[in-house]
Amino acid sequence: MSNRRATDFLQLVLPLIAHCATIYYVSSLPSPPTPDLGFDWGDKVVHAGAFGLMGLLAVRAARWFAEGKTLARWITVGLLFCCIYAGLDEVHQSYVPGRDADVMDWVADIVGAALAGEAIWLIRRTGWGAALFNPST
Repeated sequence: MSNRRATDFLQLVLPLIAHCATIYYVSSLPSPPTPDLGFDWGDKVVHAGAFGLMGLLAVRAARWFAEGKTLARWITVGLLFCCIYAGLDEVHQSYVPGRDADVMDWVADIVGAALAGEAIWLIRRTGWGAALFNPST
């Protein structure tokens, strides 16, 4: 691996790995701290936010894995990764004492990741954020 490729790995992939590890750790807690947003589905907003961030990071990581591909391909790969990780996270939680798997949590995760992908697409199309998601770099 060249120095440039290694540097790109650290910048593009390592943040995703760290975020996934954090989600795995929190999912392993029998009673994780959850912010009270003041409404019944507040936890779904937290799920969407966590996986929205994962979606952003996954699209950036896809740049490293699918170098030279299009932004649409990176978004597709990132969203697919998030969908699979979210499903596996729910399965993992079903084995943690005091936790259970919830299909609606999985849906909220996917919605968050999809919104992140859409945001990236719109930002890129309008010219904002070119340094973050520029297909030519």
